[in-house]
Amino acid sequence: MRHNDALYRYLKSWDGDPAERNRILDQITAARVPNPVSLSGDIHSYLISSVVRNVADDPRSAPMTELVGTSISAQWPEPLDKPMAQALPLNPHVNDYESQQRGYMRCTLTRDSLLTDLRTIDFTDKPGGTVRTSKRFVVENGKTGAQEI
Repeated sequence: MRHNDALYRYLKSWDGDPAERNRILDQITAARVPNPVSLSGDIHSYLISSVVRNVADDPRSAPMTELVGTSISAQWPEPLDKPMAQALPLNPHVNDYESQQRGYMRCTLTRDSLLTDLRTIDFTDKPGGTVRTSKRFVVENGKTGAQEI
């Protein structure tokens, strides 16, 4: 991820091992896998992005979409929130980032699309929180990337 003029790598994500990431992307591309999607979670934030080889790559040509769910109850480290938010304009491969809400993803897969609801709970420090859909994204068959709907 870019921030100001620096490039930062989060070692527990795709950036942690770019050679392996690129090998996987090369295999997906060579096999002509249509619309591959990576589902993962618990980085304490939602992250919807296109998996690119380099942050300077055009996200419209990314071979894979990534949907990352937030944590159920653990908070994102507050000192990291502002730098991450400031870095988003420098990272066009990141469609959406949300670190302040807790919850999970609910996915519905059909022949035509993968619909993902970002489900959030209004509080986690006591019983009785209300769950709602905060955002929805779709990855359509034959189209690159996730689109907010």
